[in-house]
Amino acid sequence: MAANGWKDRAAVIVIDPELENWVWSRSIHVATALGWRDPTLDVREWLLDQNYLADTTQSKPTPPKEAMEAVLRHARKARSSAIYRAIANNVSLTSCDDPSFVKFRQTLLTWFGA
Repeated sequence: MAANGWKDRAAVIVIDPELENWVWSRSIHVATALGWRDPTLDVREWLLDQNYLADTTQSKPTPPKEAMEAVLRHARKARSSAIYRAIANNVSLTSCDDPSFVKFRQTLLTWFGA
């Protein structure tokens, strides 16, 4: 692409296919969007109890998609695009530490600015 005039305007980024990777920020907005209403138990503590997190310092549950589905079942909330919209509108993308997502975000910032 560089040979055809696209120098510094092309990037190759391989994204792990689980969209839910970027969702797992430590923001309260994630729990709210997922319908978490249990005031006595933090969603990350529940994920730890359910063996989706090895410890509370782990950035995202393993596997992230199944963890999200488990939280939604526990909260009795249907999966919908509105959940992702709420998270995208309220949670900073800078908290995601997935290497491919970080590269994607940095590439867009380089091309289009902040």
